[in-house]
Amino acid sequence: MPRVIRSEISDTSASGSRKCRSNAATACGRAEASTDVAKLSIVGVAVGSTPGVAGTMFAAVSGVGANIEMIATSEVRVSVVIPARFAQDALKAVHHAFDLDVADGDA
Repeated sequence: MPRVIRSEISDTSASGSRKCRSNAATACGRAEASTDVAKLSIVGVAVGSTPGVAGTMFAAVSGVGANIEMIATSEVRVSVVIPARFAQDALKAVHHAFDLDVADGDA
């Protein structure tokens, strides 16, 4: 079963990335940063190679009305960037989708 991790991008992180954005803008013509986003990740052994895991996560996140702005994957992690206002609801929805919202005594 995957673990679910949520983090919000802070103002400090955004301001610390100004040089990187500047370099990207020079190389690509444009770069933007937003502080009103959150990253939600599921982590577990073979998460990236297990059929249906990413789709289950994406369905849960979109089910609360969040538009997925970015997706990153690896063998052990699937992460999405969504508007921060949906972070808490998306976290709960992903927990529910993977049956991680069961209380300790209920299992």
